[in-house]
Amino acid sequence: MDYCALLASGRGIRMGKIGVPKQFLRIKNVPLIVYTMKTILKEGIFSEIYIGILEEHKTLMNEILDVFFDTSELSRVRIVNGGETRMETFFNILKTIEPSYADYICMTDANRPLISSEIYERCMDCAKKFGMCCPAHPVVDGVCCVKDGVIYDIPDKSNLYAFQTPECFNYGEFEEIYSAVKNREKYLGIAELFLAAGKKPHIILSDDRCFKVTTPIDLDVLNVMLQKG
Repeated sequence: MDYCALLASGRGIRMGKIGVPKQFLRIKNVPLIVYTMKTILKEGIFSEIYIGILEEHKTLMNEILDVFFDTSELSRVRIVNGGETRMETFFNILKTIEPSYADYICMTDANRPLISSEIYERCMDCAKKFGMCCPAHPVVDGVCCVKDGVIYDIPDKSNLYAFQTPECFNYGEFEEIYSAVKNREKYLGIAELFLAAGKKPHIILSDDRCFKVTTPIDLDVLNVMLQKG
């Protein structure tokens, strides 16, 4: 089985005082999370979709599902209690799924509304070949290491990439490496856990539409890209 774990328990603090978490913001009168779900619900990508969400937002989420999706689509959707961190939410979803070792999981963020079905499909295909995969793109700006307001190192950026979700992986391999990793609580994603266990995560090349809506300027970018189609 191929499962999608959709992380939607954020509070949207970096977005400022907007009244609701960013995944529920309406863009062209459509909640942001709906754009994300319309893609992952396309036939042939995932068998089941699990949405991790805070208890206080469940009523709103159910109202959105009722308005924007039909019964046949919702037959593959489950709502799970989210946690205070993205990884807590992810593990709550895993406990609900109870996957087998042969299953594949895709962990993705609700606030990446323009990821294409092609990216999801390519990432899952890559994970089925190599165990774990995520999209990434080369870093464009120069990067530096800073301490106390002072640059102390400027790495060569030729091999530096920014990696994103979706993070797709074989559950059996994840189960094996997770128990072997020390200080697991400090890791924020699946690729980090695989790397900490000595595994080498693979990537597929990302595109401009994989960006995450985090700050107000990201909403401007999203509106422009939606206008372009």
